[in-house]
Amino acid sequence: MLVDNAVYVNGQRTADPQSLDETYEVLRERNGMAWIGLYRPDVAEIRSVATEFELHELPVPDAISAHQRPEVGAVRSDPVRGVAPGAVPR
Repeated sequence: MLVDNAVYVNGQRTADPQSLDETYEVLRERNGMAWIGLYRPDVAEIRSVATEFELHELPVPDAISAHQRPEVGAVRSDPVRGVAPGAVPR
């Protein structure tokens, strides 16, 4: 479930998209940064985010498995991209 969703440009919140697809579109148009808050995301939501942001494939199955805490860290090939699955307490 999408609980908070925003696009920031130059440190300012410039959009509050209503869906992941809308977020991706606005993000490309404005060349900004997205804040995507998901609570108990389903497989489709996790795969959508992973695909859109070209996340490394290793932590994705951990994020999908409810019984396993995802491992997230910098991937040597892309140390800039940051993702924090499980950041919202259950």
